[in-house]
Amino acid sequence: MSKHAEDGGIKQKEGRRAFLYVRVSSMSRPPAAFLLLLLAACVAPRRPDVPLSSRIDAVLGPRQNAGPDGIVLGSCGARLRAEGLLARPGMQGKFSVDGAARGPLFALEIIENGRPIVFPPLAHLWWPSHVGMEGRAEGLRLLERKFITADDRAVDLVHIQNESCESRTLLLRAAGLLERTVTLAPGALVEFPIVFGGAPAAGSVDEMLERHLAEYSGWFEKNIPDFECADAWFMKLWYHRWFLARAGRVAAVSDLRWQRGPGGGRTSRRSPAEEWALHLVHPDRERMKSLISGMEPELAGCFPEGFDESIAIACGVHADATACILAPSGDALAHRRCVVIQAQAADVIEKLLARPDAAKSLESLFPHAYRVLPPEERRYDAVFDRLFDPAQFWTPIPAPWKSGGTEVVLSFDSLVLEALANAIKFYRIPSVTRARFFDFLHRYVRAQFDGGDFSKPGVPAAVHAETGAWLTPADRDVRSGFADILIRHMGGLTPRADDVLEFHPIVEALPWFRFRNVPYRGALLEIRWDAREGFSVKRDGKLLFTTPALRHVEWGGKTGLRILD
Repeated sequence: MSKHAEDGGIKQKEGRRAFLYVRVSSMSRPPAAFLLLLLAACVAPRRPDVPLSSRIDAVLGPRQNAGPDGIVLGSCGARLRAEGLLARPGMQGKFSVDGAARGPLFALEIIENGRPIVFPPLAHLWWPSHVGMEGRAEGLRLLERKFITADDRAVDLVHIQNESCESRTLLLRAAGLLERTVTLAPGALVEFPIVFGGAPAAGSVDEMLERHLAEYSGWFEKNIPDFECADAWFMKLWYHRWFLARAGRVAAVSDLRWQRGPGGGRTSRRSPAEEWALHLVHPDRERMKSLISGMEPELAGCFPEGFDESIAIACGVHADATACILAPSGDALAHRRCVVIQAQAADVIEKLLARPDAAKSLESLFPHAYRVLPPEERRYDAVFDRLFDPAQFWTPIPAPWKSGGTEVVLSFDSLVLEALANAIKFYRIPSVTRARFFDFLHRYVRAQFDGGDFSKPGVPAAVHAETGAWLTPADRDVRSGFADILIRHMGGLTPRADDVLEFHPIVEALPWFRFRNVPYRGALLEIRWDAREGFSVKRDGKLLFTTPALRHVEWGGKTGLRILD
């Protein structure tokens, strides 16, 4: 049988895993599933009780998402990802496998009478789960939906429609590996999937897309806490950052620990402080015990001779040592070593805070962020007065790393938010108010939208303090925090090592907010605030308590509700 036979014979070279199946129909309009998807993505959810995690495409798409390297494909596999997808037929652009760069996967060619039909750059719409592309050339309309599955298959769902008045005989070729000839009557449509990396699942291309959408959104439904509030910018950024977590681009363990899996965020070896933070949300005593044997560098060499002394390093070491002390290891020697390291770190912090140049950077706030100062310590309260000075740090987009500078590093801003929250909750510094905390948080959120455009959330490493312009590419190796900040300081949940639930919410500016399916010590919490109905907490669907105002409270199974502040 000729490879150009009209009955559609398939030719495929052996040893390469790519598949192409073709179905011809007389459809003269776009597939219904595509139109329904577009409609759903443009309409806000009607039922507020439906978790937004089940509608991740509607929350974050559709939009244009072309970067300097091409269109960033949201879906990815365990090993395969598209770093930049070109607006051309097929899977062309920059891809990576296990972090190693590789070229395009395949091109889709449409040939008529021995001559390729060249499409201009395709228009595109982006959703987290996939990218849709569309173009027209020489009386043909091309529609593609592209995505990568969790098991590393690159899928291109193709529709080609004959919009001319004559029958067309086309040779379809993918990757130079396989090809098929089809004849399309006027108005007829051919549809087929191209799957690189494995055999396609059964069903039509629309069924394949629907199955992928269900699997993709299902990850969010099963793994992340839901959040809604009166500020749409907060909500958009919340789900965008969880989208980045799904894509493996978030390095902040503080955020990753709020996934529902018992080992949320445990993808590699963490510092003792990070392991302890994970343990507070997902208790794992056996893991904590096992960590001691591998912690010799932390226990014996946290302060090697000649180390570069800085407040940031000393605070981090102090936190690590505290985690070692708290870890239920039963290793008395390890605990004694941690106490020594903790004291040494405290001495370094004391010495560095006394230096005249200490006030010239955000580093002076880190002791408050890490809570390494005793609660009665008042000598360093003035660092917050400098923070609130517009000539130093309180810029339109606060806060620059250096006093009077222009570069705002978002990972440091996360620590500034911790310092502000601790100044309210723990140190009770009069100049630090809840209104100022929210002001900083609000501007921190707005800085993560490119050009102030609500449709373009992103997480750059640094922004300009005056203009908010992004100084670095966005959404790469995200180390700043957000979900953890909202859960602990808006929702008020205070992770601790016992079974008592503690809440200390400090965001009063929003008339309502709700966190749902927050994993905490083997249960799922719902934390809700409504200015008319009060503050309430449910555990596994059961109401535990309600208070008329946002208060610092504890709830225990035996003690019930205690108002602490």
